Amino acid sequence: MTPRATSESRAGPWCSRRFDVVAALLVLVAQAVWWPLGPQWLGDSTAGRDLWVGIAPACVAAVAAALRRIAAESALAVALVCAVLGFAIPAGVDTTNGPGASDLICGPLAVALTVYSLAVHRTATVSAIGASAVPLVGAGYVLARGSGGRAALGTAVLLAAAVAVLWSSGRLHRRVRTRRLAVRDYRAGAHALLAHAAVTERHRLAAELHDVAAHRMTAVVVSAAAALRLSDRDREADALAHALREGRETVEDLDRIVTLGADSDRIGEADVERLVAEHGVDVYHHSGAPLSVAQAQLTYRVVREALTNVTRYADGSATEVRIQNASDRLLVTVADDGGCVIGGDLGSGTGLAGLGAAVRAAGGVLDAGPHGTGWKVSVEVPALDSALPGLRLATAMGDRALAILATGLSLGVVLLPSDDDPDLLSGPGAAAVLLVPLLSHAATLGWRRTHPLPAFSVAMSILGLWVLAGHARSAGPDPAQVFLASWWIELILVYSIGAYARAGRHGWWVPGAVALVGGAALSGGAGIHGNRIGVAAVLAVLLLPMTILAWWAGRVVLVARRRRAARDLRARIADQEAAAAAASLSRMRLAGDLRGDARRHAVAVSVAARDGRLADVLTEGRATLAALRVLVHTPADHVPEPPPTMLGLEYLAVRRHASLVITRSAAPLPAALEVMIYRATAVVLGDGAAAEVRVGPAGVDISVRGGRTPGEQVLQSLLDMVDAADGRAEFVRDQETVRIWLPRTPI
Repeated sequence: MTPRATSESRAGPWCSRRFDVVAALLVLVAQAVWWPLGPQWLGDSTAGRDLWVGIAPACVAAVAAALRRIAAESALAVALVCAVLGFAIPAGVDTTNGPGASDLICGPLAVALTVYSLAVHRTATVSAIGASAVPLVGAGYVLARGSGGRAALGTAVLLAAAVAVLWSSGRLHRRVRTRRLAVRDYRAGAHALLAHAAVTERHRLAAELHDVAAHRMTAVVVSAAAALRLSDRDREADALAHALREGRETVEDLDRIVTLGADSDRIGEADVERLVAEHGVDVYHHSGAPLSVAQAQLTYRVVREALTNVTRYADGSATEVRIQNASDRLLVTVADDGGCVIGGDLGSGTGLAGLGAAVRAAGGVLDAGPHGTGWKVSVEVPALDSALPGLRLATAMGDRALAILATGLSLGVVLLPSDDDPDLLSGPGAAAVLLVPLLSHAATLGWRRTHPLPAFSVAMSILGLWVLAGHARSAGPDPAQVFLASWWIELILVYSIGAYARAGRHGWWVPGAVALVGGAALSGGAGIHGNRIGVAAVLAVLLLPMTILAWWAGRVVLVARRRRAARDLRARIADQEAAAAAASLSRMRLAGDLRGDARRHAVAVSVAARDGRLADVLTEGRATLAALRVLVHTPADHVPEPPPTMLGLEYLAVRRHASLVITRSAAPLPAALEVMIYRATAVVLGDGAAAEVRVGPAGVDISVRGGRTPGEQVLQSLLDMVDAADGRAEFVRDQETVRIWLPRTPI
């Protein structure tokens, strides 16, 4: 379900239609109020005009405003036509008795509404393309009227500035709405969090029971059965010693599993070599680089599962284990040449399936099947990049829009001066002297949140150069005029330092620096005479309260944001503690089941081995495996739909027989981010897929491989969903991989 559909379903269709009607009425009422008042404010006369001629374009603009959500692109095109016709009337129509350009504001108002709505209900790319049409149409109209390239450029940049504000406001609305709905969904699904914590813990323990306890007991049963069948006293003695050792270790493993919970041992390369030696492998070869911890854990699991199957189904066969760790891949191969089937009925049936899921989670491929007279298990895992390329696009689109606004307003003043203002580009070389620093000065707003201090330093450096040029009386614009036209950029940067800089509490000097440089810039104006240092000091004192207010406002926002984050963190920690308690309760119940059956039989194996009763060892070993099999396959109680959280995603992966690897710190994530991770992953997580979620300091990388190929409708739903959170998504067809990037910065 797309964010637009979600919001409309929450609000209801009647609420959506009501707002559409209100927008249409707003256009009509604004036009009706403007007709008698607007021309007077602009100094025009309405005497003798038949204003009813403008009713038709006003009605068309109102229709465009009403359709701005269900057909935003078409509504924008209609609104642009109305706006152009409204301004074109004086050019080709006698307006003696008809409406003039100052009479028709319905077109521009409809354009503003549709641009905003386009940013709210469409993806960033679609809405940006639609919004860019506004300055292009405006510039084309000015050129068509023969006003020249400079006027067209000035019109384009001014319209781009206005559109940037509307577009960024719409994007902000889209993100805030998405976060609000995500938090609401998180709270609605909180009641199922405890149930899923218990179920997920039971699944994890069942998998570990198979991998550890069942592995040991299978070896005991196989060796005891072989010794009894061959009636060899030496082999019986070895089987009894092996059963005594493995029985005790099985009991210890069972106690550890239910005691340590989610903590797992750190497997290393030495453990792999020890496992190979214990099974008496005939050929063992390891080439390439040493195994990392993650590679050793996967290799250990592959070799253990394969050798356990060799013990069950190919006893006495020649076994070969080869590990090749190249720079681009890890290749693990376990092969045998066939042998006697001794423990074919001892497996739980989930070994290779679980192994395949673990291999797919690492991005690899598992191949298991006949090989000559025996069986071969081969695993190939490619080397994983540390980051997913191509998805780390800037998420601070509002800052980019703010930079466009600053550029448009600054250039608009320069390119379209009024009759009373001097032309700043009239002098020789003025364009190079003025436009380059002017554009650089405005561009600093694009990094006001990500790098506020460097952006402030660049802006102040440019402003300082203007001050020096003005006091030196060199060629260039009046620094006072430039400062008055663009010093609001410094105010925004001062606010950003207070709100976003890590050393914001030490930024008390920033307001003073802006005030000093501003006073020096104003004192360098052409109309200032006398003691310029004294004038600069007085002006700096006058500017200081405004700059301090901007910095203080940023600090207030920062404190409020931190308090909200702390409140959310406390709530998330409470949820984690409750989920941990539910998992602990599930572990205690499983511990009771283990003590009742599996652990009792495992202890009996050790006792029988100590007393030399090999037949009882075989009987109790089979009983232990049967009890473990029951625990592994015991269905859970009825569980509601998974909550939209990371824990719910783990359970969803189990239910869809998919593998899931989550790399994250112990700190809880914001609730809205967890919901978005769940939603985005669940859309493309099919049966047998392998998903990987990496939580970093800047955002979350999600990669889903295999499973099912998403259709166009699914991909579009995913793109809409991720875009609403200011993220990115793409489908790599040749790798059958969906990659998603979600920013971690809260809204």
